[in-house]
Amino acid sequence: MRRRGGAFVALLLFVGASAKAARVPVAVVTDDSWTIHGDYYPAQPGRKTVVLIHGAGERRGMWRGLEARLRRAGCGALAVDLRGYGESTLAPDGSTVTFHQFKTSRARNDYAEMRRDVQAAVGYLRSQGVQDADIGLVGAYVGGTLALKYAVLHSSVSFVAMLEPGMSYENVPTVNALRAYKDRPILLLYSDRNKTSSRAVPILYEFAKRAAGPEKAALLNIGSKRLTGSWSTKALFDWIEDPDKARREFALAASSATPPAPAASSATVSLPVPGQLAPAGIP
Repeated sequence: MRRRGGAFVALLLFVGASAKAARVPVAVVTDDSWTIHGDYYPAQPGRKTVVLIHGAGERRGMWRGLEARLRRAGCGALAVDLRGYGESTLAPDGSTVTFHQFKTSRARNDYAEMRRDVQAAVGYLRSQGVQDADIGLVGAYVGGTLALKYAVLHSSVSFVAMLEPGMSYENVPTVNALRAYKDRPILLLYSDRNKTSSRAVPILYEFAKRAAGPEKAALLNIGSKRLTGSWSTKALFDWIEDPDKARREFALAASSATPPAPAASSATVSLPVPGQLAPAGIP
């Protein structure tokens, strides 16, 4: 009997371990014929799936820590290499093209076209039966802006987290899209290490509060900690799990911190009146 009981416990341990999703390699073609590669870990029933979008100079491997935390909690994750990065260098004409060849001018901005990569990633999740309401987007640097732009045009997406957001990265502007984002949780997470983001975030946070509502917009300064370090990853995961609770905890921590964070009023920017918040057309 004891041996049978031990076998039963072993079986339970095996089932529990197998419930953690195995990596599914992804290769999806965008609507302008780039092949985008990624890693997909399906969610357990009732759990969110997060699309992870890196920034310039990065690749999908930057998300390994957050991926692991999401998987342990039964959440899904899809991390992709944007066009020109990592494994995603197969251009529409069949040639190999890397981001070193990209342009960021008004006439041609290859980073702005990466919005198609985000669209393809979400399209893949839909093909796997994941509903929009169960999908959230997390992006770093220009990846955060790309996530935001997609979410503005697809209001059923659950949430957006922007890591180290800026007014513009790679000549892809953020503000108009932020003004058009409505009625869903949004997180702006930044560090003191990034001076560009540190200057921009107080302004962007005011736009976020006006657009999404103060009860939906969250702000987190991770100080000098690493963006993908364990502390930052845990804070981000906590927000993904419960945005409202995490927002209140972040605000409480910020109010008790010394010295206080710079006030948004120090920025020399005029915010629009409420009636001007939502621009017409595609952000």
